[in-house]
Amino acid sequence: MPNLDDPLEVLKRLSSNYGSLAAGFKSFHGGVARLSDDMISPIKESISVSGLQDNSFRVDFCGRVYEFEFRVAMDETGPLGRVVCREVDGRLSDSFTFRPGGSADVEKPANYTLPIAVNDPAGPYI
Repeated sequence: MPNLDDPLEVLKRLSSNYGSLAAGFKSFHGGVARLSDDMISPIKESISVSGLQDNSFRVDFCGRVYEFEFRVAMDETGPLGRVVCREVDGRLSDSFTFRPGGSADVEKPANYTLPIAVNDPAGPYI
């Protein structure tokens, strides 16, 4: 039986889930980008989203610029993606984590019962 604390086993678990975590971040970027170009977006005129560069993208929203950066991490239940948001001046604004299946640990809006996922196309409009 493999030792779950063995660095090689940790690397194997991370690498086997990296593709789904990276795809989740790419889906998250796509959802945010839709806010700047979708006809029904209520903030279309106030937002500009850059293309995905390596593991990050930028959002210009109401005169403030934010960078979203993707990282891979591991906790006691397994691999997860971590998205850190900071203003370009370097101040940390917020962060969230998500699992390979897409489920994220973000606070749900009032009266919303479904799980929030980074790969849910309705996510930005919730």
